[in-house]
Amino acid sequence: MLTLNGKKWMVEHQVKQSALSIDVAKEHTVYVYQCTDSVLVVKGKCNAITLDGCKKTAVIFDSVVAGIELINCSSCKVQVKEIVHTVTVDKCSGTQVILNRESLAAEVVSAKSSELNIIVPGENEGDEFKEFAIPEQFVSKWVDGKWDTQCMAHTG
Repeated sequence: MLTLNGKKWMVEHQVKQSALSIDVAKEHTVYVYQCTDSVLVVKGKCNAITLDGCKKTAVIFDSVVAGIELINCSSCKVQVKEIVHTVTVDKCSGTQVILNRESLAAEVVSAKSSELNIIVPGENEGDEFKEFAIPEQFVSKWVDGKWDTQCMAHTG
């Protein structure tokens, strides 16, 4: 199903669809549910985008006001072309978030997720993009009357 229901785009149960595309308005939200092996292009600026229960799905979007959220997804990729302020990743594995220069100040909030990688442009225009892994393991110790939590450091 790919329909606009009021102000909500419903993209559901799409399988092996590599050319899905929707045109959105600022008041629209986009809800992508249980899609597999598909690519969705969201043209224009919308209020919010949610991916829920998707596998091997990519979303390429222009701009989002509130943010983009991924829930219970595996091997998914999101890419911003213009601006995003918040990316939320919850209970996902194998997620790639591709930011552009305008979105480098975006807040990335992750919980219960593994293999989360953020890809950002190089220092100068024309430089290759760089990939950064977001920590998924932490070590907490009781220090001076409070808990001190640090990212788990893997040494090799």
